[in-house]
Amino acid sequence: MTMHTAIVAVLATLLLVGIHAQQFDLEYGTYLFHDSTLVQSMKGASFEQHRPIKQGKIIVRDFDWETVIFFYTSAIQAGPGDYRLYYTCWGPANAEKTENLCVAQSKDGITWTKPKLGLIPYDGNYETNIVWTFDWTGWPNTVNIDQNPDAHPDQRFVMTYDKADRFLRVASSPDGYKWQTLESPLIASQFADTQTVPIWDHRLEKYVVFGRVDNNFNRHDECTGNYNSYRSIERTATLNSSIDSFVNKTTTVMLWDKLDPVCVDIYNSAAVLYPADPLMPSYLPKNVAGQKTTPSVYIVFPSYTFHMQNGTTPINPYTLNFGHNDNLLDIHLAFSSSGFNFSYVTKEPFIPRGIGIRNMTDGTFNSVGSDWDAGFVFMSRGMFEDVYSPNYINLYYFGTQKTHSSAGDYQNLSAMGRASIRRDGFVSLTTDYNLPMPQAAIVTRPLVLPSASLCSGKQELHVNIEASIAGFVSVEILNSAGQPIPGYTRAEFISIKGNFIRVPLMWNVAGVYNTDVKKLANNQTIQLSFEMSHTKLYALEVACVV
Repeated sequence: MTMHTAIVAVLATLLLVGIHAQQFDLEYGTYLFHDSTLVQSMKGASFEQHRPIKQGKIIVRDFDWETVIFFYTSAIQAGPGDYRLYYTCWGPANAEKTENLCVAQSKDGITWTKPKLGLIPYDGNYETNIVWTFDWTGWPNTVNIDQNPDAHPDQRFVMTYDKADRFLRVASSPDGYKWQTLESPLIASQFADTQTVPIWDHRLEKYVVFGRVDNNFNRHDECTGNYNSYRSIERTATLNSSIDSFVNKTTTVMLWDKLDPVCVDIYNSAAVLYPADPLMPSYLPKNVAGQKTTPSVYIVFPSYTFHMQNGTTPINPYTLNFGHNDNLLDIHLAFSSSGFNFSYVTKEPFIPRGIGIRNMTDGTFNSVGSDWDAGFVFMSRGMFEDVYSPNYINLYYFGTQKTHSSAGDYQNLSAMGRASIRRDGFVSLTTDYNLPMPQAAIVTRPLVLPSASLCSGKQELHVNIEASIAGFVSVEILNSAGQPIPGYTRAEFISIKGNFIRVPLMWNVAGVYNTDVKKLANNQTIQLSFEMSHTKLYALEVACVV
């Protein structure tokens, strides 16, 4: 380590300690280790982003009205055994004048069918899965469940959409099939320059919506090699609990920064408020009375866009523009507790494009041996816990062998796919596997446990960890003076070895095993001191166990 590197490391540690010396009030629920929010100091560990496992295609073109499957898609759970994927599609009879919002259904989130709803015809045929038809100048954006407890039953489902002006509009439905539109724009700016995402934030008791603003609406999209980002992810919120009270002013929450390559931009957000927003009931606190909010973090899955180039000499087959606004996209990952100022663990893709060879006749990635998603990928908004293995979450995404504007107009080249990831497993605090044991020491910032009166059982601390056969986790609880609390010392801790989604912290006190920390919940300030080896630490849960 050089002197300069050592000084930088010391200064970074001092900064972390200074920022996180203030106490943090915990609630019952789950806290991801996605950043240093809970961490005061750490040595021998770093944040590591994890990729989901691609599970293949789930929805492909079957009918004339979905000759084109487009990349604005939404995944929702309408109820037990009622999973839905909404996607934009159109066919020759739409004649580039209209486009359709279609729906697929599933009982488990894995196997999907397309219902014959008899609602909206295509070329005279009513046996379609179309739930709405839009004017060609606008787009259906995101379908979501309205989780506002005071929402009218006719507003149980909400959908954002736009028209040629890119102003945000909202439609509502009692069942997700029959829709009523509110034609007056809720946000009169070019906020709907991509798929907008409406979310009920139970902590604010307001609706929050994420969109994208094009700061140079009349520009040319081809990259000249000297390119500055002009698109930003923006957010705004309602004045109150009414969805028609959005503030007509947006705030930038994500922008491609100056350290990144030229010709790259941000396309969308696909935001969720995890775990409260995607309706994953088993992920929420149990046996707790009187707690009005749930620990949640905003997660966005933006597709980063590489704008192709025109007129390069010699021609570069990897970056050649095959049409206006031609680009490649892959899916990334960022977090924010507040919904402002999103941060990355890494700029490495979260879901990368598939392996593919470019066809230089039309610019697609459909040459022999290419994966179905080799052109670009785009995140579907929403996720579900896996009904067969609740240890995992199912994610959904659009994939194609096209580039954004290459030939083929998405015909026969596009589909929707499923990917799976460990529960809470987006990011972990990971030990350096090359250091001697114990490898890592992590101390949380000062914490205050939630009120014991909210829990009629034991108050326990659970961790989501993955320790290899050579690994372990050891924890002790420190008092406000930084000293181990008797009964919760490292010498008394039952060292954890193994791979667990939820495992309680446990101490052996005079031969009695104890997991209850309730006696520390009387407004005491505590800190958790971890020692770990060959381990990934994903999350901390405060649980009420009856």
